Amino acid sequence: MKIIKINYYQPKFDGKWLDNSIAYHTWLVNLRFKRLNKIPWNVYNDLLCSHIEIETPDDRCWTSTLGQTGGHKKNDPKGGVCVRPSSEVLTNPGRWFHNDEELTDEEYITLLENMTRSVVNNLGYEKKLIARYFGITIDNPDMYVCSEFVDEHLDDIGKGVESENPSPFRFALEKYCQGKLFYS
Repeated sequence: MKIIKINYYQPKFDGKWLDNSIAYHTWLVNLRFKRLNKIPWNVYNDLLCSHIEIETPDDRCWTSTLGQTGGHKKNDPKGGVCVRPSSEVLTNPGRWFHNDEELTDEEYITLLENMTRSVVNNLGYEKKLIARYFGITIDNPDMYVCSEFVDEHLDDIGKGVESENPSPFRFALEKYCQGKLFYS
């Protein structure tokens, strides 16, 4: 058995407008989900996040990022799917929280193989997909935003979420509804 972490980044009002826009837009969009699942306000607000990564037991973080990847295509300005040391990603501990996912050895091997393939085949960050948070649907199936990367790869092993548009916040809410515990 292996334990992976799903890491969530909580934005602050610090001039990073994209982080704030994603977090607060998805906060509004998920109000119906909150009501249907009777999620308490304090939990709903505590789970607010704008970015998501998978952390493997070897202290590496996997995601799709708008910034430089530092992964397979080091310092690729188009960003995209990457794997980086956890120490380079989780640099602001007060802004990250996580839930654990227990995987069988077979699930873990499948996850690593699929994520590695995505890193090697990186086509960049799917900037146009961010438009869906604002009601515009544009999608390139060969590119990812962070939550799409995490959900698709966890779906491959039966650990994803039910949402067709899994924002980082929706991912956290659904994991909460599955009874997952969160840790700072």
